[in-house]
Amino acid sequence: MIITQHSIPAEYAPTIFFNHCGRMPWSGRSQSDFSGAMVVELLKFCEEEGGRQGRNDANQDHVGARAQAPFHEAFLGGYPKQLWESAYWEGVSEPRQFLQLVALDADDVDALEAVHSKFETDQQLIDALPKDGEFGLSWVQRMTRWGYNRAGEKLKQFVRQGLLIQVEGKPNRYVMAPTRNLGDDHGAI
Repeated sequence: MIITQHSIPAEYAPTIFFNHCGRMPWSGRSQSDFSGAMVVELLKFCEEEGGRQGRNDANQDHVGARAQAPFHEAFLGGYPKQLWESAYWEGVSEPRQFLQLVALDADDVDALEAVHSKFETDQQLIDALPKDGEFGLSWVQRMTRWGYNRAGEKLKQFVRQGLLIQVEGKPNRYVMAPTRNLGDDHGAI
């Protein structure tokens, strides 16, 4: 993520660019140019990206490194800044898994493999998902060691099949649908 501040940050959004999706549509715009839909999109971004940055910092033992929102405290009444920073600290406090890497001998290899599950079928992955409460795309990434795109596509497939339900208003957050198994007709992942 590349962030460039405007010369008048209290009145203009920073320009935010990602390698995977390019420039955010509201980047660099004056707050007077924001439509209602753009404000919603911006706040959604703040919640998602702030939380993601918090989880990343916590997992890398750099808590607080990216807690400061890239939005000025006066921009849009301070809501983007407040939402980002609140989401950041929520992301920091989410339960997470730590894997400590040490020099391994032959006896330790089995223990290391037990930390990360191997999923050979869709049913094995469904069985491993949390049954109570919501979970996110990053949870599936950690469990499977898959990249963002692969994990995201698999979760979308499960939503289409009626196995998961996307949490309203929270992209990349899911809950289990009422009990249903894939059956024997679904093969390998």
